[in-house]
Amino acid sequence: MGKIRLLILSILIMTGCAGRMQTGQLQNVAKDWCMVIRASQIIPVYPLTEDLQVGDIFLVQYNVDQQHAQYTEQGFLPLDNMISRIDPKGFYDFYDLSFAHDSPEIQLPAQWLSPGQDKSWEKAPTANFPTYSFAVKSGAGINLGIPVQSVPIGLSLLGSDAAQGTITIGEAKTYGLDTITLYQKNILPWERDHRDFLKKFASREGKRNYIRVVSRVYLAGQMNVTLTTSESQAAGLTVGAPKPVELLTLKTARVKEGVEAGTTENYAESLERLNAYIEGILAGDSGAVPGRFLPGGTVKIVAASSRAVSMEESFSRPLVIGYLGFDMAIGPDGRLGPPIPTHAVLEKQRTPPLGRPARLQLYGNARLSFTYRIIRNLAGNGADKRAVSLKEDLDSLGAIVPAKYPVPIFSRKPGTDKVVEVIGIGEDLRSSPPVFTDVTKYLGRLRESIAALGKIPARSPERLEWLEHTRMQLKATYEKLAEHGDIIDRANEYADQF
Repeated sequence: MGKIRLLILSILIMTGCAGRMQTGQLQNVAKDWCMVIRASQIIPVYPLTEDLQVGDIFLVQYNVDQQHAQYTEQGFLPLDNMISRIDPKGFYDFYDLSFAHDSPEIQLPAQWLSPGQDKSWEKAPTANFPTYSFAVKSGAGINLGIPVQSVPIGLSLLGSDAAQGTITIGEAKTYGLDTITLYQKNILPWERDHRDFLKKFASREGKRNYIRVVSRVYLAGQMNVTLTTSESQAAGLTVGAPKPVELLTLKTARVKEGVEAGTTENYAESLERLNAYIEGILAGDSGAVPGRFLPGGTVKIVAASSRAVSMEESFSRPLVIGYLGFDMAIGPDGRLGPPIPTHAVLEKQRTPPLGRPARLQLYGNARLSFTYRIIRNLAGNGADKRAVSLKEDLDSLGAIVPAKYPVPIFSRKPGTDKVVEVIGIGEDLRSSPPVFTDVTKYLGRLRESIAALGKIPARSPERLEWLEHTRMQLKATYEKLAEHGDIIDRANEYADQF
């Protein structure tokens, strides 16, 4: 078996797997692999990673044309600007009828990841991928886009510098959430909490920024590779020297009448010893190969002949190979636009639209008050969970108005042209705790005061000054309310159903 070990080490060094590929060849490796994953209608991850999950949010600072060009050239887009990782709500409802019926408090990916356990992701839904074909040539620096270590090992076993092969992604798993749940229950609350951050990246003329949200990931636990030699001799090997796979069938104990007498037992024993040597080499025991190509991966030869070899490469825990998600444009006020599938953005160059401008000033107090009254009534007994949630959101907006009146409020005396001050500066304004009626009450009184001051025939400088200050307060309140326009929109849409 010493010859086998020497030949494996020779081929591993010659094929450049110790890190001597040129930059262009490495880029081709990435692109080739990613094109395989893209053919399955998912967005490739390169290199493979365990640390990507549903709810990860990335900042994208390229326009769609630039993204498409980079995606086409490289085959993937780097996930290099992660800005947040949320803990999504809604997994139990999503998997209630299938994979989480016995876990009312399910937290993903933690409960399926099972760190440190042998059967990681066992409870997760299974995914299936087709078998892919490829060609490989070691003299070209192994221009193969498959991030597995089985291929150079297979070439070494075949004693060939060119081969045809197939790869099957095995033990594949997936999990995710629907877009509506992620958008309504998770991203919108996150947006409200991070509006100041998003404003710094608000889209401007000629430049749009986006966030990219991961909604589903695909993981692989195993790669099955079969190689069939295209050439009979590897560069640099002595002519006539036996190939490692041929050594598997050579008799090691005795020769009878010049005929090789290898047995099934001998083959199995040799295969076991060969796997043991490979494991030692990949672990870095020989000193020739500095560590593993993929952390936690193991390679096992399952079958071999003089022209073909089949290998099984397993990962200690599944690695993410691709994902699905959606993109949302960051509007001028930091509000996010509607979600557009990432696949459509990258492949079809669809530009995520900006969010609708705040329409709050088109709503009079009557409409806002009507909406709140409907929502409050529906939430009264707690049975309508949606109404309860919307009421809590609306009441949280009560905090945007001052605790005390910052300007005096004027009113016109009924039946006269006389304008009098009805509320003085510093009088209590906000309830404790704040509620949404504080907002509608304040907006209504500001409008009433502006109308009264604007109709005084001969206005004094002081009254003119209060008129200007009141208009500024009204504008400032609407601007603060506009930052939470999504709450108003959702409340109006829900109230309109009743």
